[in-house]
Amino acid sequence: MARKKKDDETETKTEAPAPKQKVTALPSVNILTNLLKQARKTKQDTIDASTELSSMVRSAAEKHHLHVRAFNVIKAADRLEPEKLADFLEHLDDYLEKSGLRKRAGQVMRMPIDDDDGPRASNVKPFPAPQADAAE
Repeated sequence: MARKKKDDETETKTEAPAPKQKVTALPSVNILTNLLKQARKTKQDTIDASTELSSMVRSAAEKHHLHVRAFNVIKAADRLEPEKLADFLEHLDDYLEKSGLRKRAGQVMRMPIDDDDGPRASNVKPFPAPQADAAE
């Protein structure tokens, strides 16, 4: 059986040493200010470049028949590495076929549009000029 402790037999508790304070290294005001200045400038440059590109795309869409959504897909594909691009195009082609989208798009009748840069489409002829009546 365990014996009972007497009042004079109290346990001596050892106190844990005070935890050491962690010293945190912080950047100087100069470094922080310069980084913030550069971040703001970079952000503004990014906004300016994006605005310029958006303007160019909008202009091309209005004047040169650019399809913006198709251009965005091509722009994203252009950033891919060659192996990933090949994989993406293979999957895209497969998905277009399996989903029936290629067939659905093929059901639309389209007349070729004259392009400023290329020859006239074979089924588009200029309106004939009026001929002078020889009987007059």
